[in-house]
Amino acid sequence: MANTVTLTVTPNAYPTVPITTPPTAAPTLLLTALVVNELGEPQPNVTVTFSTPFEAPYPLFTPNPDTAITNMFGIAAGPDANYGASFFGRVLQITASIDDDSDTVSIPIFTTGSPTTHVSNASDGVIDQYDINAGIQATIPLQAGLTAGNVVRFFWGSRILERTLEYNEAGQLVGLPWIINIKTTFPTASVLSNGQYRVFYAITDDYNFETSNTRTSAPRTITVQGSSVTPSTLAAPILNPLTLNNRINLLAAFGNPFLHIPASPSLVSGGTYSVFLIARPNSPSANVPLSRTVASNLNIPATATTMGIDVLMTYASGVLLGIDNSEGDFYYTVNPGGTPPGPQAASRHLLVEIDTVAPAPLSTVSEEDDDHHHGGHGHGHGHDHRPGWDRDDKYPGRDSYPQ
Repeated sequence: MANTVTLTVTPNAYPTVPITTPPTAAPTLLLTALVVNELGEPQPNVTVTFSTPFEAPYPLFTPNPDTAITNMFGIAAGPDANYGASFFGRVLQITASIDDDSDTVSIPIFTTGSPTTHVSNASDGVIDQYDINAGIQATIPLQAGLTAGNVVRFFWGSRILERTLEYNEAGQLVGLPWIINIKTTFPTASVLSNGQYRVFYAITDDYNFETSNTRTSAPRTITVQGSSVTPSTLAAPILNPLTLNNRINLLAAFGNPFLHIPASPSLVSGGTYSVFLIARPNSPSANVPLSRTVASNLNIPATATTMGIDVLMTYASGVLLGIDNSEGDFYYTVNPGGTPPGPQAASRHLLVEIDTVAPAPLSTVSEEDDDHHHGGHGHGHGHDHRPGWDRDDKYPGRDSYPQ
């Protein structure tokens, strides 16, 4: 079973002004690598090699490359990377490698004067599936002091895109502003899966990166959560009691049903879990889907790896109430412990029929409704409109939200 490695690089401080001499206490970058298998399970006792092409005149770390071994949580701590004045305005690249995989992280050592990258539908720095549906674009603005031949490089996590500025026939500089459609420019899962992405750009006089003048923007940290393209490595939750047969009406909601998160080696004590519900109305003319949080950042109990977790949905909480004739989509995410924590893992989705709106009284039901709903049951409450609806094989590919 192949392992994968994820490198996290955390600066102890980002400089905001350029310096001309090495600082007495060099700024450092904390390097950590997480190694997991195909199921997302942490892998101990794996040798990770850290390396970088940047050495002179102030080495990032010595020796280069350096190695470390993962602990019981699959995490290996690399050497502190120290950088001096010669790195300001540069983009540092650091790689963590194992036998099966490698991961490279780009870190900007920025100075003031370059505006940050604008990301649409991410004003709070957080992108969910609804933001993704609306469109995710990054804009690098036009700025003074540029000329033809300058190279612009755009960074979104591990993805890099570049273009060269040039003059048009009218002598105007073209190439900026640069608007990048994140959904269509890159493989979607590589840029919009759940996780955090460092977003910035660098502009150099020419491609000879080590000797040319460079301006680098301050990075933005973009967090993606609830994304449909996140690989689902954990088992779907189970609705209990099982006699509900994946259907929740108002009476069932009164009974306080609960979700069971199956036992998994990924449910390690010290991490947290969250459970979400998206309810999509079956009627095309109905309102937009409802998004509700069943549990948020709860601590994973020590027994979870062998017994799983029960998540109660009480009537008093209201999480199931007011959902009319809808397809309920339950899933959960797991954030492992550790410093820094490993990448978030997501579960497969459980589809449930939910109808917790009380039926209309008989006196208010029209004759037409009475004909259609058989004696005033309202919008089909208590009826199984779609036999076999709860079977996963009836609706292949429904693990994901619509794109």
